[in-house]
Amino acid sequence: MDNKSVEEIKHILFDEYKNLSSQEQRNDVAKEVMTILAYCDSDFIKNIPQEIFSVLNSMAGDSLKDFYVLKDKSLLEQNVSNECKEIISVLYSTFGIGK
Repeated sequence: MDNKSVEEIKHILFDEYKNLSSQEQRNDVAKEVMTILAYCDSDFIKNIPQEIFSVLNSMAGDSLKDFYVLKDKSLLEQNVSNECKEIISVLYSTFGIGK
């Protein structure tokens, strides 16, 4: 993946969610995303550029909330924000297995 593609993905993941009312909310969404990704297939995870993980980790580290994954529930059934679900969907459609 070239740098332009990484920048495009970062824009989709982060710039579109600047409408969240605070940096705290954006950090919470990043933590939700990282929590969900911890349970995703390793073949999917290894396709996501490290630069995106670095940004997510940095933001998630500033979140004070705890999020948990209910292993018997689908992504849509998880108790996470719609923004988190959308970001996971973008990541999967861009970097999912077979991409």
